[in-house]
Amino acid sequence: MPSSSGWAWTTINVGIGRVYAAGSGAGHGPPPPAAGVASYDHLVASITREEALATLEDGQAKLDALLAQLSDEELSAPATMGGGDWSAKDLMCHLARWNELAIESLAEWRSGEKPAIEDQWDVVDDLNADNFERSKDTSPDDARTRMSAAHAAIAGAIGDMDNAEWHSEAPYPTERRAWLGKLLVSITGAPKLACGHAFAHLPDLEAYVLELRK
Repeated sequence: MPSSSGWAWTTINVGIGRVYAAGSGAGHGPPPPAAGVASYDHLVASITREEALATLEDGQAKLDALLAQLSDEELSAPATMGGGDWSAKDLMCHLARWNELAIESLAEWRSGEKPAIEDQWDVVDDLNADNFERSKDTSPDDARTRMSAAHAAIAGAIGDMDNAEWHSEAPYPTERRAWLGKLLVSITGAPKLACGHAFAHLPDLEAYVLELRK
């Protein structure tokens, strides 16, 4: 599946409808670049911790602002995110899971192990579906708590590490996400925006809020 640059993009229709994932690349990174456009690898090659953290915080703030306008009933209403089956509550659990995966991958990296996610890029849709099944009965309050905790954990970890660790080389053979920062921004990434997973889902969430307020 991978292209010559190591990226093979598919659109996953698991609930939300517009989640981009790489068959052998980043979890929620960009679609393939058009001719003359820099590759995603090039775009993240020099991303700093500060830039990554700023994007994470900006995305979370925008999510929080929209979610705060929804009642528990509105958060739980199914099939309200894009063309899929997910509710806004399911979206919160989805975003939480990918930040949790980033934290788990960081712990594995620090232990000198190859992160499990590195062998799972081809089954991202299965990961999303499994998380949906496990969390679909979660209450809106618990979903929000999980999302906030996972965001705080990965943002805190990136903020606390030094630049040497951010740019540290993988403790296992790899030619793709060969340094820690690149791995983390890939797991938490979005189309054309490293660390911007939230931005992949903001249009659907905003559309839902606006529809309710008509």
